[in-house]
Amino acid sequence: MIKRPDRIILLTLIAVVTIFAYSCKKEPDEVGASIIPESNILKLGFTDTASLKAYSRLVDSVRSDETIVNLLGSYTDPVFGRVTTSFYSQFRLPVTNYDFGSNPQPDSLILSMKYAGHLGDTNFPQSIHVYEMSQPIFRDSVYFSNQSLPNYGTDFANFSFYPRPRTSLITADDTLAPQIRINLSKYSFELANKILNADSIAMSDNEQFLKYFHGLYIEAEPNPNQASILYLDMMNVLSNLTLYYHNDSSDSLYLVLNVNENAARFGHFNHHGYQQADQDFKNQVLFNDTSLGKQQLYLQTLGGVVSTIEIPHISNWFENQQKVLVNEARLIMTPNENQSDLYTKPSSLSLLKITEEGNSEFLEDQFEGEGYFGGTYDSASNSYYFRITKYVQDLMMGRQEDHGLSLYISGVSVRANRLLLYGTEPADTSKRLRLELRYTLVE
Repeated sequence: MIKRPDRIILLTLIAVVTIFAYSCKKEPDEVGASIIPESNILKLGFTDTASLKAYSRLVDSVRSDETIVNLLGSYTDPVFGRVTTSFYSQFRLPVTNYDFGSNPQPDSLILSMKYAGHLGDTNFPQSIHVYEMSQPIFRDSVYFSNQSLPNYGTDFANFSFYPRPRTSLITADDTLAPQIRINLSKYSFELANKILNADSIAMSDNEQFLKYFHGLYIEAEPNPNQASILYLDMMNVLSNLTLYYHNDSSDSLYLVLNVNENAARFGHFNHHGYQQADQDFKNQVLFNDTSLGKQQLYLQTLGGVVSTIEIPHISNWFENQQKVLVNEARLIMTPNENQSDLYTKPSSLSLLKITEEGNSEFLEDQFEGEGYFGGTYDSASNSYYFRITKYVQDLMMGRQEDHGLSLYISGVSVRANRLLLYGTEPADTSKRLRLELRYTLVE
């Protein structure tokens, strides 16, 4: 029997050995061998050959209301095919009881949308259509990326342009921050007149005004080129709907309708059934050939594609009554060399646990903080990793079943990223999706 003081000393030595296992270049099972009695030597080990199963699958939709940016644009990717992003938005009165004065007449109606970035090639033009919504949306409702709402059918834009997200916009009167400006009265004054002819009840407050004017559907036309998705900061003061008008008293009047934190908005994302995607993608993601995940995995935001990762044989580590203490488990993934530089690698990925019911929830490891959990792209090693030590230990101990992990790109509703990853058994095995385990065998 080990006496209490000796037990304290032994536990201290065990802690020292565990720390040295990470910091020294010796083989893990040699560390501390000279200072611990032979009967108590810890058997430390490392492996990166744990069996994994991985495959990519479609996502039905993602929540897309009240996001920090709105996405607008379209491109056709050589691997993922075509994606088109559009959005719905309310526009609100700046004050209550606004009065247009005597005999108001419209001059122009300008939609302004400030850039907040982009993904893709802006050397290809985009075409935009703008419609008045015929059904209201609500700030306290939930909307998803596959939802569509009706409109009145009149296109007030039919506007084509080359995106210039880094170039100031020069007008006749001013130089403006980079933005898209569309004259919604170029083809028809119908919408301008509707706002101008609103009665005193409709102009009394935003509740009444939004019953009268539900807002706009701003739609990108599908683009056959490797073009771009534009990120728009619709809550910026430079993003608005401005009605310029005159009346019997003045010829230089305007009303600015705002998009702010109280305005309902949501994005509509269309992947066009992935009909333009390459065949390998279709075989794995559309036709469910999960074996193709051995070679390559796919990730895409905007209600697109996620990957499932399973560790099917991890509980077998308890064979022959041998217990395993997991010191560290890191899931490592490497972007495929076929990843196009045109569509930059996402800055971070996310990983969730799949429940028995098929839902997703946080891993316990994630509560240790981002610095511990990981997910950030490391350019030096060209890889991402997640530390899932507690999760793997729970699988080994039988405290939970392996229903898989869901891997996806962070910012699913506000970024247009896509990513190719090496699978579990690619030709270059050094780049495979793998689980690195550092462990201790306990007698």
